[in-house]
Amino acid sequence: MAVPAAVAALMMLPAEVTPSPGATPGLAVDPQRVTPGLLGFLSFVFLIIAVVILYFSLRKQLKKVNFDENALPAGVKRLPTYATAEARRASAAAFEARRAAGPPPEDSMPAGFPAPTPPPTPPAARPAAPGDDNATS
Repeated sequence: MAVPAAVAALMMLPAEVTPSPGATPGLAVDPQRVTPGLLGFLSFVFLIIAVVILYFSLRKQLKKVNFDENALPAGVKRLPTYATAEARRASAAAFEARRAAGPPPEDSMPAGFPAPTPPPTPPAARPAAPGDDNATS
């Protein structure tokens, strides 16, 4: 089997190349003094300008927000506020008086509210009617 000449030339290359301890040939610049240059400076200035523009845009958008500091989360009822301790005591006394009086009579219900219905009697407590096949004994 014949090996092409290019492949044979590559096989003869040394496996490792050792770098020379001196300066790299062909570099006229000292590697310790390399700076980002004009391109690095311009990209940094571009980033600063972009951040400033975004900052002012955010401030403009936040000024448009209508935020109510006294708003409560959904489902939370506001507690009553009273001017004095005397008003709180009077309200508590009125509540206790209503609670001690019991539920209001049916005829004093406000208009538009249905009258309370009694709870249904359980089937076991229902008296059996004559000829009732579903009655329990």
